[in-house]
Amino acid sequence: MKHCNSKALICALLATSSLVNALDEIAPYFSIRSQGFNAARKYAGVTNKINLASDDLYGALWTTIDYTRSFRPQRIAQCLFGDDALIMNSNCAGIQISGSQSPNRGEKDLLADYFGLPIDFKSRVFFRPNFDAMTFDFNWFQGLDDIAHGLYCSIQAPLIYTRWNLGMSEEIINHGIAESPGGYFGPEPLPIKNLLSSFTQFASGCCAPLIFDCSATSSQPRIMFKELNKAKMDTHRHTKTRIAELTFTAGWNFLQQDDERYHLGIAACTSAPTGNTPWGDYLFEPVIGNGHHWTFGGETNGHYTWQLGDTEQTLTLFGDIVAVHLFKAHQRRTFDLHGKPLSRYMLAQKLGTNTNSVPHLNPTATPPFPPVEFANVFIPLANLNTIDVDVSIGLQAECLAMLTYQNERFTWDLGYSFWGRTCDNISLTCAFASEIENMPNVWALKGDAFVIGLEDTPGLTPVRLAATQSDATIHRGTNMPAVDFYTNPGIDSPELATSSSAGNPAVLGGFGFLSGQTHSSVPPVYLAPTDIHLNDARTHGASHKILTNFMYTWDAKQGWIPYLGFGGEAEFGTGNKQLTNDCCKKSCTKPCDCPCINTSVSQWSFWIKGGIAF
Repeated sequence: MKHCNSKALICALLATSSLVNALDEIAPYFSIRSQGFNAARKYAGVTNKINLASDDLYGALWTTIDYTRSFRPQRIAQCLFGDDALIMNSNCAGIQISGSQSPNRGEKDLLADYFGLPIDFKSRVFFRPNFDAMTFDFNWFQGLDDIAHGLYCSIQAPLIYTRWNLGMSEEIINHGIAESPGGYFGPEPLPIKNLLSSFTQFASGCCAPLIFDCSATSSQPRIMFKELNKAKMDTHRHTKTRIAELTFTAGWNFLQQDDERYHLGIAACTSAPTGNTPWGDYLFEPVIGNGHHWTFGGETNGHYTWQLGDTEQTLTLFGDIVAVHLFKAHQRRTFDLHGKPLSRYMLAQKLGTNTNSVPHLNPTATPPFPPVEFANVFIPLANLNTIDVDVSIGLQAECLAMLTYQNERFTWDLGYSFWGRTCDNISLTCAFASEIENMPNVWALKGDAFVIGLEDTPGLTPVRLAATQSDATIHRGTNMPAVDFYTNPGIDSPELATSSSAGNPAVLGGFGFLSGQTHSSVPPVYLAPTDIHLNDARTHGASHKILTNFMYTWDAKQGWIPYLGFGGEAEFGTGNKQLTNDCCKKSCTKPCDCPCINTSVSQWSFWIKGGIAF
């Protein structure tokens, strides 16, 4: 493998199996710090060009060309997959896929049956998520001392080109030779040629199994297995270009010395959303900006300069604090079921009325079977659980402290900053909230249930069941490993199935075993909007950054002062610790059944900055 190897994965499996407090919550949407919210990059190299004590009109224009790249990919993978992302080394993480009949299934294996793969299939999927960005950050600072002493305004417009790559690759251990048994997806066994051959095929949304109802007496349409069209994963790099946000700041330096030894000021700032809105099409989708929020907040900054002896050398301490509120924004996100990480990749079955089917489940049995049955559609849960929500963030802040050494025209900056963002608040949009009040019972978890049985008559006529598994997880259904799993012993409220034909013949289980009477759920358990807990998907972030910058300023030329420099920064996300109760209490203001997941990233950047002062 390019990034990982099998031995490392085996070691990781052994290591993670001994963890007591596993990370069992994940971030359905990977939100990052906006590329435009960066006080360190904004002020490095220009603090001696702005906030001047002048009675005349003055200002500065500058552009920063910045290249940024993430590192510590295993932490990103941990946010995306939780305990199912097996940390292998500093650069890679992996998950294992195996079918329900695959020998030696691991506790954390994802069930291959959900993905239309053979029931004895096995593979390992590796991830090395990373992103990079090219930023063209345009800034204009304008002193307005001719209007009021110390008054100023500024505009910032960072243009971003970013590339996001999940770094996904798959190693197939066993392609599988076992066909899906009769009754599992359709009345007939599903041959290998109709199944998918890799997890990547399913996850990328390109393919789905071909299922046909070949029974001569069936009046139902063809059975459909829908492709994954939300929260997709693939091996490609995805790009996007946008302005992150347009930020306008208006401030007043209320304390300022004429020789510019010190100043202290306050400002109000607001940002208009020009970045992209989360849409849920991909698990690791490119993000530019802050999630399309309008922001409003305040800023305060100041400096103090020391003269170093009788020379022209100075040392300046500059500090800046900016804090903003992110107002409600409309987004589309993919959610898991409460308490079921990665359940977005589980398989749901559609249930509908059985009044047009002959034969169907016996409505006069004791207890009577509800007049519903499998309605010929399977769908990945992500297609259903990608919904419209409103998101707001209480506070985002950055604190910057920077020392600047100046020797005539040369300056050198060295600084530190801390960034933090509180947990986002997620609620249903008004339109969707009113819609779900009248949403009918349609979908249920399939798990490893058999959805079709065979009537115990000479013709073995198919009978559609209503067998649901509300306790199934991404790792397994609730029938297996029971010896008689083909009779649906682990479904919700199992009752021995009988058909509506005369004499109420028994309905037999599939998998080629015709001696056992199968079960259907009385009643079936449907998926409900309340199964999605929006608070499970709340995220926050925090990071520490160090930076440096070198700048050279030329002599004034007809009132214009050009300057050029370069610098860089290294940002370290605080990491995603295991979500124990103590961590939750520190991260959330709400009860600890709503963990707030840390999606801060580690990244480094290098920039070239140039401009003119006037």
